[in-house]
Amino acid sequence: MPQEAEEPILAPGPRAALFEWMTEIHLAGELAAAGLKPRRTALLYGPPGCGKTTWAHHFAARLGLPLACVRSESLIHSYLGSTGQNIGQLFDAMSKTEGRVVIFFDEVDALGARRMNDQGASVERANSLNVLLRRIERFDGIALAATNRHDFLDSALWRRFDMQISVDLPTEDERFAIIKRYAAPFEPPPLWQEGIAQTLSDLEWPMPRKGGAQ
Repeated sequence: MPQEAEEPILAPGPRAALFEWMTEIHLAGELAAAGLKPRRTALLYGPPGCGKTTWAHHFAARLGLPLACVRSESLIHSYLGSTGQNIGQLFDAMSKTEGRVVIFFDEVDALGARRMNDQGASVERANSLNVLLRRIERFDGIALAATNRHDFLDSALWRRFDMQISVDLPTEDERFAIIKRYAAPFEPPPLWQEGIAQTLSDLEWPMPRKGGAQ
């Protein structure tokens, strides 16, 4: 819900994209007079843990709307055609809200990986992707999606989004702000905070998991 959203700490790029889009939406009347409409879909991409979900929640909250988070993999079903049906049912349900909910597909690459020219499961995946492409194109509400693997997405899905916003690793300024926020109620000396921020900049990102797997 909107009141549960946290103010994100954003780098200049995603922060500018957020305010640009908000401005378009608030000027919808003026755009309509010129025969234009605000953009309604965006794809957030970048490394894991950099704030894509927080960005989406904050954006919805600024519109005063709840955010419906969908784990994309939860729509996948083993029976032929069932994944496409699940996608269709979800969009049908969202259409009934008449734009009063923002939909957010997390890890959308689970549904939108590049199509392959082989048989079996890949054919089912391609059919499901075609359903997703059609439903996003016809959807009148606001839809967001996030991925850690934008290079893995089908190009047609990439093009379906009006905006593609890179939410990358935080710079030193953002790291300093993050440390200051989440250290509360403790207040380390500024020199300590600067040292921690600098140390984090020297680490390998994403952080390797135990055993060396990425």
